Amino acid sequence: MYKIYPSILDSFNYYLRAPDGDESELIKKINRIKTEPTEAMLTGVKLEKLINSRRPYDVDDVGLLFGQEVDEKVYNELLERCSGLKQQFLKSTFTVDGVDVLLYGFADYIYQDSIKDLKYTGRYEFPKYNKGSQHIIYPLIAEKMGIKSSSFQYVITDLKRVYIEEYVINQSMIDSLFSSITNFIGFLEDKRHIITDKKIFGED
Repeated sequence: MYKIYPSILDSFNYYLRAPDGDESELIKKINRIKTEPTEAMLTGVKLEKLINSRRPYDVDDVGLLFGQEVDEKVYNELLERCSGLKQQFLKSTFTVDGVDVLLYGFADYIYQDSIKDLKYTGRYEFPKYNKGSQHIIYPLIAEKMGIKSSSFQYVITDLKRVYIEEYVINQSMIDSLFSSITNFIGFLEDKRHIITDKKIFGED
């Protein structure tokens, strides 16, 4: 049984799309080799910790944390939208082209009937996350786990504005996801001899 999470599948799909896709970088990610986080990644981690602390807005406090002024309306909107159950671990097994695949990951927030993911970006253009897999995988898992979710929302900010991308999965999206998983499994088998972290093969 293969064990696959959204970000590694997204990395594989990006590798396929990029004209200069770096196979060695993809293998590093599969092998969970730690790399230095980017500034955007560090900002995203700080933002999520701050929002999850539910700390009231303070211009100096928030501004110092990010090294720039953050509008109070933006901060309060993030607090409002990013509520509910936090960091919920989701997992379920699916049969994809005759192969058992465990899909898993952490949903940032589950509120009422929506799953939400908080994203920081330095520059936003719509749609930024339509090629990702979180908005398909997490609602699929949630349904099998008996968790009601009618939509998936990316709650996105550049600290100047809040942007929302909302997705409702359909069969076409599921078919595309499963096709992508099948392609990824083929890649994993081709590269099995250089993959040192065997968890992705269910060998943990």
